[in-house]
Amino acid sequence: MEDFIKNLKKEFNKGVAAVSAKSKELIETAKIKGQIEDLKESKRRLFQEIGEIIYQISLDPNHGGEEVIKEKCRAVTELDQQIQAKEGELKKIYQEAQEAAGKSVCESCGAVMGEDAKFCSNCGARIVKVEKGDN
Repeated sequence: MEDFIKNLKKEFNKGVAAVSAKSKELIETAKIKGQIEDLKESKRRLFQEIGEIIYQISLDPNHGGEEVIKEKCRAVTELDQQIQAKEGELKKIYQEAQEAAGKSVCESCGAVMGEDAKFCSNCGARIVKVEKGDN
């Protein structure tokens, strides 16, 4: 009977940990997706501004907006880098959640496999195990 209670407690704690990890994943994911959308909206506004400047240049070749266009293009490049970084954060959160659920995620293609997988069943890449203490 004592073993049954220990096993029940162990399984209960696993369930609580899984729910906690999933809610953390959802909160973090929603936050980062909101940040990505804000960055994409800023990028859309910059593209619109660039288009307006190009239109003004087409009306008046002496407009002199080339430097402004270059500056805005640099800003778009920065936004692209920030978006990529945020998407990388999303991928990391997803991988951590899968690992917490006892699954492995292929770093090459993102396929989800059992924790004991050595190679990806989707693309054949070697699965690198990350020890919990290495993070």
